[in-house]
Amino acid sequence: MRCAERHEFHVRRGFTLVEVVASLAILGAVVVGLLTLRDSATAAHAAAAQMLTSTRLCSSKAAELRAGRAFEGRGRYESPEGYEWRVEQLVPPHADMPQLKAYAVTVLPPTGDEKVSSRVVLWLCSADTEPVQ
Repeated sequence: MRCAERHEFHVRRGFTLVEVVASLAILGAVVVGLLTLRDSATAAHAAAAQMLTSTRLCSSKAAELRAGRAFEGRGRYESPEGYEWRVEQLVPPHADMPQLKAYAVTVLPPTGDEKVSSRVVLWLCSADTEPVQ
């Protein structure tokens, strides 16, 4: 009977090997998930930053076109490096309204990724052209 009494009061210390392995597997899965999430967030942040810069540059080039300081063509920005711009006339002047022209302003990021490029279409009316009567 003494042996049975000892067995009842035996206090279990520590963790079993199965418990340790299971907890390490769960911890490993959580760490891998967090690292993957961090990488995705970093890539999304970089794409958003490029899109914002493209949009600002596109707006600036459109303002230059409205002010008459930019014309059809293409080129590269000196700062920030790697961004390209393109201005093209979309619709030839209409016979009845030669002063009305449509232009597309496009800015591409250094990666050349169309998904983060910016494009704006402007309809401009030049006052120096006489309307056809």
